[in-house]
Amino acid sequence: MTTHDVLVTGPAEPNESPHVQRLVDDFIRLQERNRGAELAAVLTQTVVLDLNVPQWRFQVGGDLAVAAAFAQSFPAGFRTTRSRWQPTPNGAVVEYDGWDAEANTYYRHLATLEIRDGRIDRLTIYCTGGWDSDTLERQRREAPMVDDEATGAAR
Repeated sequence: MTTHDVLVTGPAEPNESPHVQRLVDDFIRLQERNRGAELAAVLTQTVVLDLNVPQWRFQVGGDLAVAAAFAQSFPAGFRTTRSRWQPTPNGAVVEYDGWDAEANTYYRHLATLEIRDGRIDRLTIYCTGGWDSDTLERQRREAPMVDDEATGAAR
């Protein structure tokens, strides 16, 4: 059995700087309208993307390769409909969802952004995959939501 030494220094304070807020806003905005190529401006050159989708996972390294992966992965019709984030000591955790209006498909994502030198250095994203209108209707029938996350109102 391998053991590891862990240095415990107490809880780190979340980084709530306006710069982190701007990076989160840019991260969300640049996924829309297939603007992934512009994302490279907010990434380090050595950024790593770890993308987890239903039944698959892949990684991409480098700012241009990550930007290209976003340009390829997010459809031109994708629009964010809701987002929220929490600061962490080295970045943020971001939850967001959106629609691809052209394909009438809904997506949900959870992402961790690790920031180094004022840019995103590591992205880990969990995506539900696209839900078409039939899947959404089935979900509404078979597993209705208790809390409407968009408004905070109970159904």
